[in-house]
Amino acid sequence: MKQLRGAKLEEFLVKELYSWFELTASSGKPFQYSQLAFANRIGVSRETIRKKQAVLDVVLESFSSRRKISDGKKTRKEELKRIEHLTNQLNLITANYHALKKHHVEIFSLLYRHGVDFRMLGLEELLDVESASADD
Repeated sequence: MKQLRGAKLEEFLVKELYSWFELTASSGKPFQYSQLAFANRIGVSRETIRKKQAVLDVVLESFSSRRKISDGKKTRKEELKRIEHLTNQLNLITANYHALKKHHVEIFSLLYRHGVDFRMLGLEELLDVESASADD
């Protein structure tokens, strides 16, 4: 088969999507779209499907079907719960990071105020780079 591009590729994908929908509907099963399953069914890469997904989404809306947006058998609702959980975790980690950063600044400020020689911390390379750039 000749490699299709542009509008011809879009026409082919839409035609195949309609065909898949009709086949599924005639069997009495609910149609559920998956990029991986569609790509495997028609023999194209998932990257091709991803690039043309906007066109396919218009067709899918006409089917009023649920689009599978996750891996495995997770539904959109489960994925949204997972996103919320991960967002909460990210917020906690970010808050901890900022607290540790503030704590480290306070430690170094305290050491500096008490005249601690930072060379004893093994930061000579850093101090040499800073003093060399200050001399320029």
